[in-house]
This record gives sequence, C-alpha cells and structure tokens, in this order.
Amino acid sequence: MYQNKRKFILPFLVSIVIAILVVMTYLKMQDITHWPTYSKEHILRNIKQPKNLPLIEELFILNDLVKDVIEQKSGSIEKPEKRADLILLTKICKDSCKAIRCRIDPGLGQACRQNCPSGKIDFCILATKRLPPENQPNPPTTD
Repeated sequence: MYQNKRKFILPFLVSIVIAILVVMTYLKMQDITHWPTYSKEHILRNIKQPKNLPLIEELFILNDLVKDVIEQKSGSIEKPEKRADLILLTKICKDSCKAIRCRIDPGLGQACRQNCPSGKIDFCILATKRLPPENQPNPPTTD
C-alpha cells in the first residue's frame, strides 16, 4: 500500500509547482495592467543603456502613426502607409523587446509595454521593472 502512494508523490509535487507558477504569472500580469502610463521623457530619463535611445524614440514615433489601428491585423488595413508602419512596429517589437533586454533596461521595457501591440511581447512585459514615480528624482546609477 505504501508503494502505491509513493508512486504519486512526484507527479503531485510537479503539479503543485506548475500551479504555483501559473498563479504567480497571472497575478503579475494583473498587476502590470494597472501600472501607470509613463511619459516619453520619463522613460528616456530612466534608460540604462544609451544605445536603446533611438529604438525607444522609434517605438514612440511608430505608435503615434498607427495608434488607431494597432490591434488590427496588417492585412485588414486599407492604407498602405499605415500597413507598412504597423508591420515595421510589430517587427521592431518582436525583434527588440526580448525579456532579457527589458529586464536589463527598464526604460526599454516600459517603452515596449506602452507602444507594442498586445500579445507580441508577453515575456518582455513580465520581465519589466516598474519605474520610479515621475516627480521623484532618479536614483544614482552604479555604472
């Protein structure tokens, strides 16, 4: 009888760990949806790597161009300019908004969170750190 119970301990523990990870991920995503929308200037003040500056500015420019059609499929957009801009924004988000880059540079992570189409950058959003409030001075960097 003891052998039968012992056989189920490992699958039970694995199931518990997976359930805990799913719940923690869900709670993190719910928290992130309530984060504030930061201004472009605030995000640019909080970048850690200056090489990301042109990328962040391009994300904001492209988002302004396709704001009204950002959640649509590119094939359903009539205007070729908007379609090309949306494809470019999606490609930049897919290539540049990787989880490790969003974790290392909170400014890039927040820019991706605010400007990229939803569903394209879930891992980046989970890795992004919250920025300090806009009225609070930036902490000194240790670089």
